[in-house]
This record gives sequence, structure tokens and C-alpha cells, in this order.
Amino acid sequence: MKLFVLFISSLLSISLFSQTIYSIDDIQNPREVNNNWVANPQNVLNPNLVQQIDQKVKEIEQETGYEIAVVAVNSINGNVEYDFGLDLFNKWGIGKKESNNGLLIMLVIETRNLTFITGSGTELILSDAMTYEIGEQKMKADFRNGDYGLGILNGLDDIKSVFTGNPSSYITQATTNYSSNDSNNLPFYKTQFFKIYFSIVGFFFIVYLILLLTTVFIKNLHKKYHLLKGTNLLIFPILMPIPFVLIYFVNKQLMNRWRNTTRFSKLNGEIMHKLDEVEEDDYLSDGQVTEETVKSIDYDVWVTLNHDDILILKYADWFTKYKKCPSCSYKTYFKEYDKTIISATYTSSGTGEKKYYCDNCGQEKITTYSIPRLTRSSSSSSGGYSSGGGGGSSFGGGSSSGGGSSSSW
Repeated sequence: MKLFVLFISSLLSISLFSQTIYSIDDIQNPREVNNNWVANPQNVLNPNLVQQIDQKVKEIEQETGYEIAVVAVNSINGNVEYDFGLDLFNKWGIGKKESNNGLLIMLVIETRNLTFITGSGTELILSDAMTYEIGEQKMKADFRNGDYGLGILNGLDDIKSVFTGNPSSYITQATTNYSSNDSNNLPFYKTQFFKIYFSIVGFFFIVYLILLLTTVFIKNLHKKYHLLKGTNLLIFPILMPIPFVLIYFVNKQLMNRWRNTTRFSKLNGEIMHKLDEVEEDDYLSDGQVTEETVKSIDYDVWVTLNHDDILILKYADWFTKYKKCPSCSYKTYFKEYDKTIISATYTSSGTGEKKYYCDNCGQEKITTYSIPRLTRSSSSSSGGYSSGGGGGSSFGGGSSSGGGSSSSW
């Protein structure tokens, strides 16, 4: 008789955990399967308690609007519980899309782990410290006794009290203690943000010093200019005002000096002088004049007294709509328009047209392209919980950026 009982117990054990879970794709969304809020794929929870948990979660959603998913599994085969829960949360879209008011409660029996994942809206009300304390105070004692369903129900009671604005005293105290040690109350220079920011600033400052030192060993003034040009982009003083505001003005003076310093002819050693914008056009090609006109490239022309040596230096603008023309090779080619000729519909693709034109040689190119046909959203039109019976509903399309907690019991 004992052998028979052991045999039956073994069969039951195998059936309970027969569904192996390797990834989040192995857990079906309970809202889409049977329109409830509890995923119990390996029968970790007693079916009667599953119904009680589902009913309580429904009540919380109806009274407060918060969407809660409960997942109980025996094993997730070595996956990191918190990462697994976060991915599952975002795949299912727990919470309303406009408010991100979702919460995932996940139990993994094999590793004795309890994980909470909160949406950004939920995290404003139910902090990471609160989720941890609720687990410690109301849930884990039952989990240690194997009463997983009861532990979840007790935790949901306190979660509901937070959502309705009446948190238990221990939750309030835990949040106060947590906040007093929170990095938000640290001096700015000790915060993680400052450390990362300072590291980035330090890296770019070292790069700048290396480039500046390199210019000392370069005799060609034109090359000096272009070596520092990248460090004088406005993005540096805007994002990192200290020390790049000062560097910006120092660079500007250095680059202006190098651009306007008197040159000497390599042919005869005579002094060269720079022509003004009108005079230099006599020494530039039509394409170069056009480049200056459209402001894609600026040219400096240096000549000796007798004009027997001419030096033309190019200073290109990095941020311009013009590109090199495939016909004349000057930087005077641009996209004149990009427009829809035939609009796409749900039943057929559309057609678009682009026109490219060169201001120098008149080269013109018109190309057409296909616009993919429109697709209808596969998500529920209601965007949230439907109180009607039957399957086919889903969560509201919320997401999480990583709030919550994960701990063992």
C-alpha cells in the first residue's frame, strides 16, 4: 500500500511540474487564456486559493485601477528572477498604458525568491522599500511554511491599503527609514549621477588635453585648426559647462589665430596675404563659389604680392543639408523634397517620391519608393481589463523601467 501511495505521489509531482519554464515565452498571459490575473502554470498554488487571489486582484483593479499580475512557478531554470520578472512585466504590458500603474508579484519556489516589479506610476505610490517590507512582514512567514497562496493573499491586503491611501504603520516607517538613507538625500558630489557625470567630463577633458598637446608638434596651421575643430562643438559646453565653456572660448581664439596667421610661400618664402570674400572669387572655380554661396564650404585664398603663388584652404561645415554631387563632385547636392504620391492604405502599399538637385551643375535625380501598407493594432481596443466573462482580454499596455524589489525567504 505504501509503495502505491509513493507511486501516486511521484506521478502527481511529475504532473505538477511537467511544464518546464526556460523563458518568459513559456508562461502564458492569464488575461488572454482565461481572463484572470494569476499565472500558475506548474500548479504551485492551490486552485481554491488561485480563485481567491484572482478575486482579490479584481477587486483592487475595480476599486483603484491598478493592475496586478501574480505568477507562481516552481523553477525558471537558472534565470535571474528580477530580470525574468521585468521582461515578463513588459511583454504582458501590465498596467494602463497612460499611467503605467502595473504590479507583478512573482514567486519562484526552487530558489525561494519573491520578486515585485512596479510600473513607473505604481512606484510613485508603492515604493521599492514598501514592496520589500510587505514581503518581509506579511508574506514570507507563510512561504516558509509552504502556504504560498495564503502569503500572497496577506500581501495583497497590505498592497490594497497602500493603493487606497491607508498603509499600515510598519510600511510608513519602512519608507521613512529607506528615504533617510536614499541617495536623493546625499550631497550632490556623492551621488551616483555625479560620479558618472564627472567620469564622462574627465574622459573628454583628457581627450581634449591630448589633442591640444598634439597641436604643439604640428607646424601646419590648417591641420592645427581641424584637429581642434571637433572639440569646439556647442554640445560640449551645453552638456558639460564646466570646464568646456572656458575651453570653447579658448579654442575659438586659437582657431581664429591659426586661420588668420600670416602664411609664407613654400615656393619663394615671400609673405602671403589673405584675400577678402570678393577678391578670392577670381581664384575659385565656379563650383567652389557655389559652395561658398550655399555655405557648405568656406574657402580662404592666400596669395603672394605678385600673385605667383596661390594657396587655397578649405573649411567645411559639418552641419549642412548639402552633400557631394555625384556629377560635379562639389558639395552642392541636396534633397529638394520627399513627398507622398499615393498614400498607403490597410489593403495596399503607397508610393513616395524624392527629388535631389545640385545647385552647381543642375544635376537632378528623382526616385520613387514603396510605402508599406498600414497595419491594424492587435491589442484590445479597451486597453485594459474587461469585466465580461471568457478569454481574449489582456493587460492595459503598461511598462516598467525597473522599479520593485527581489529577495529570498
